[in-house]
Amino acid sequence: MVWSYGNGTLVLMYRAGAVHSITSKGEGIDWTTADGIGVQQDAALLDQVYGSAAQEEELRDKSVAYAYWGNKTAPYAYLIFFVKNDKIVQIKCGRVA
Repeated sequence: MVWSYGNGTLVLMYRAGAVHSITSKGEGIDWTTADGIGVQQDAALLDQVYGSAAQEEELRDKSVAYAYWGNKTAPYAYLIFFVKNDKIVQIKCGRVA
């Protein structure tokens, strides 16, 4: 399911009738994580709020994906922040069984 508001998009992915992941991207979005981190904020906030990422990966478009795991046992909860030019451009959250 895709919802568009102004310059932003919220994508809900479903698996077996339940929300599996949520992605927030675009400019002018005021959606944030529970800790107040949102799209278009400075990427430096990630270290201040969440510490070092568990995984980092540079993507083809020269953005960097920073993954944070919420727990150490299944199902695993995650937050992935996509950063380009030192700004958060996309946030994805979900669970992995």
